[in-house]
Amino acid sequence: MVVRTKFERYPEPSFYRIIRAEPEMDPENRKGRVWVERFFRGENKGIVEISQAAYKTDYRLVPKHEESKYLETVPDQPKAEKVMPYSIEMPPLLKLYAEQNQLSTTVKFVGKPGRNYRVANEGEESNCNITPGLGEPASPQLYEGVL
Repeated sequence: MVVRTKFERYPEPSFYRIIRAEPEMDPENRKGRVWVERFFRGENKGIVEISQAAYKTDYRLVPKHEESKYLETVPDQPKAEKVMPYSIEMPPLLKLYAEQNQLSTTVKFVGKPGRNYRVANEGEESNCNITPGLGEPASPQLYEGVL
Protein backbone atom coordinates (compact mmCIF):
# COMPACT_ATOMS: atom_id res chain seq x y z
CA MET A 1 0.00 0.00 0.00
CA VAL A 2 1.30 3.44 -0.93
CA VAL A 3 0.12 6.99 -0.32
CA ARG A 4 0.77 9.88 -2.61
CA THR A 5 1.83 12.83 -0.45
CA LYS A 6 0.03 15.17 -2.85
CA PHE A 7 -3.30 13.71 -1.61
CA GLU A 8 -2.55 13.78 2.12
CA ARG A 9 -4.04 17.28 2.31
CA TYR A 10 -7.59 15.86 2.15
CA PRO A 11 -9.38 14.80 5.36
CA GLU A 12 -10.62 11.57 3.71
CA PRO A 13 -8.05 8.83 3.09
CA SER A 14 -6.51 8.64 -0.40
CA PHE A 15 -4.19 5.72 -1.11
CA TYR A 16 -3.30 2.97 -3.58
CA ARG A 17 -3.22 -0.78 -2.99
CA ILE A 18 -0.77 -2.35 -5.45
CA ILE A 19 -2.38 -5.23 -7.33
CA ARG A 20 0.25 -6.02 -9.94
CA ALA A 21 3.62 -4.61 -10.99
CA GLU A 22 5.73 -5.37 -14.06
CA PRO A 23 9.11 -3.64 -13.82
CA GLU A 24 11.19 -3.03 -16.93
CA MET A 25 14.80 -3.88 -16.34
CA ASP A 26 16.26 -0.53 -17.32
CA PRO A 27 19.50 0.72 -15.66
CA GLU A 28 17.70 3.25 -13.43
CA ASN A 29 14.90 0.83 -12.38
CA ARG A 30 12.36 3.60 -12.87
CA LYS A 31 10.14 2.27 -15.64
CA GLY A 32 7.44 -0.35 -15.65
CA ARG A 33 3.71 -0.91 -15.44
CA VAL A 34 1.74 -0.78 -12.20
CA TRP A 35 -1.92 -1.62 -11.58
CA VAL A 36 -3.47 -0.43 -8.33
CA GLU A 37 -6.80 -0.31 -6.56
CA ARG A 38 -7.30 3.43 -6.18
CA PHE A 39 -9.03 5.00 -3.20
CA PHE A 40 -9.54 8.75 -3.54
CA ARG A 41 -11.09 10.77 -0.71
CA GLY A 42 -12.56 7.66 0.88
CA GLU A 43 -14.16 6.31 -2.32
CA ASN A 44 -13.04 3.23 -4.22
CA LYS A 45 -12.31 4.28 -7.81
CA GLY A 46 -11.54 0.74 -9.00
CA ILE A 47 -8.44 -0.79 -10.52
CA VAL A 48 -6.39 1.57 -12.67
CA GLU A 49 -2.94 1.62 -14.25
CA ILE A 50 -0.68 4.38 -12.91
CA SER A 51 2.36 3.69 -15.05
CA GLN A 52 2.53 7.28 -16.33
CA ALA A 53 2.96 8.66 -12.80
CA ALA A 54 4.65 5.72 -11.06
CA TYR A 55 8.16 7.11 -11.55
CA LYS A 56 7.47 10.20 -9.43
CA THR A 57 9.06 10.54 -6.00
CA ASP A 58 5.76 11.64 -4.48
CA TYR A 59 4.81 8.19 -3.10
CA ARG A 60 5.26 6.97 0.47
CA LEU A 61 5.12 3.31 1.43
CA VAL A 62 2.60 2.71 4.22
CA PRO A 63 3.97 0.47 7.01
CA LYS A 64 1.97 -2.72 7.71
CA HIS A 65 0.87 -1.54 11.16
CA GLU A 66 -0.68 1.64 9.63
CA GLU A 67 -2.60 -0.09 6.80
CA SER A 68 -5.61 -0.87 9.00
CA LYS A 69 -6.00 2.84 9.81
CA TYR A 70 -6.53 3.58 6.10
CA LEU A 71 -8.74 0.56 5.38
CA GLU A 72 -11.18 1.01 8.29
CA THR A 73 -12.25 4.45 7.04
CA VAL A 74 -13.28 3.13 3.59
CA PRO A 75 -16.86 1.84 3.30
CA ASP A 76 -17.22 -1.83 2.36
CA GLN A 77 -20.20 -1.53 0.05
CA PRO A 78 -19.31 -1.78 -3.64
CA LYS A 79 -20.29 0.96 -6.06
CA ALA A 80 -23.52 0.39 -7.96
CA GLU A 81 -22.86 -0.75 -11.49
CA LYS A 82 -23.96 1.62 -14.25
CA VAL A 83 -26.05 -0.12 -16.88
CA MET A 84 -26.46 1.94 -20.04
CA PRO A 85 -29.53 1.38 -22.23
CA TYR A 86 -29.45 -1.07 -25.14
CA SER A 87 -30.77 1.57 -27.56
CA ILE A 88 -31.27 5.33 -27.42
CA GLU A 89 -33.35 7.88 -29.32
CA MET A 90 -31.78 9.74 -32.22
CA PRO A 91 -31.00 13.46 -31.94
CA PRO A 92 -33.95 15.65 -33.05
CA LEU A 93 -32.78 16.50 -36.58
CA LEU A 94 -31.74 12.94 -37.40
CA LYS A 95 -34.98 11.66 -35.88
CA LEU A 96 -37.01 13.96 -38.17
CA TYR A 97 -35.11 12.66 -41.22
CA ALA A 98 -35.68 9.04 -40.13
CA GLU A 99 -39.41 9.64 -39.64
CA GLN A 100 -39.72 11.21 -43.11
CA ASN A 101 -38.04 8.16 -44.66
CA GLN A 102 -39.96 5.61 -42.52
CA LEU A 103 -36.78 4.46 -40.70
CA SER A 104 -36.26 3.46 -37.08
CA THR A 105 -35.80 6.43 -34.73
CA THR A 106 -33.62 4.53 -32.24
CA VAL A 107 -30.00 3.47 -32.52
CA LYS A 108 -28.04 0.82 -30.65
CA PHE A 109 -25.88 2.28 -27.86
CA VAL A 110 -22.20 1.46 -28.38
CA GLY A 111 -19.95 1.92 -25.36
CA LYS A 112 -16.20 2.21 -25.10
CA PRO A 113 -14.38 -0.74 -23.50
CA GLY A 114 -12.64 -0.16 -20.20
CA ARG A 115 -15.17 2.38 -18.90
CA ASN A 116 -17.02 2.03 -15.58
CA TYR A 117 -20.31 0.94 -17.15
CA ARG A 118 -21.73 -1.81 -19.30
CA VAL A 119 -24.36 -1.82 -22.03
CA ALA A 120 -27.62 -3.60 -21.17
CA ASN A 121 -28.58 -6.72 -23.08
CA GLU A 122 -31.61 -6.54 -25.35
CA GLY A 123 -34.73 -6.37 -23.19
CA GLU A 124 -32.77 -5.67 -19.97
CA GLU A 125 -33.64 -2.58 -17.91
CA SER A 126 -30.99 0.15 -17.62
CA ASN A 127 -30.38 2.37 -14.60
CA CYS A 128 -29.17 5.41 -16.60
CA ASN A 129 -31.44 7.67 -18.61
CA ILE A 130 -29.95 9.13 -21.78
CA THR A 131 -32.09 11.65 -23.61
CA PRO A 132 -31.08 13.78 -26.58
CA GLY A 133 -30.99 17.52 -26.04
CA LEU A 134 -28.92 20.24 -24.50
CA GLY A 135 -30.15 19.86 -20.93
CA GLU A 136 -30.99 22.71 -18.57
CA PRO A 137 -29.14 25.97 -19.31
CA ALA A 138 -27.03 27.59 -16.59
CA SER A 139 -28.79 30.93 -17.15
CA PRO A 140 -32.39 30.28 -18.25
CA GLN A 141 -33.22 34.02 -18.28
CA LEU A 142 -31.00 34.43 -21.37
CA TYR A 143 -33.34 32.15 -23.33
CA GLU A 144 -36.66 33.78 -22.39
CA GLY A 145 -38.71 34.56 -25.48
CA VAL A 146 -36.56 32.36 -27.78
CA LEU A 147 -38.47 29.76 -29.79
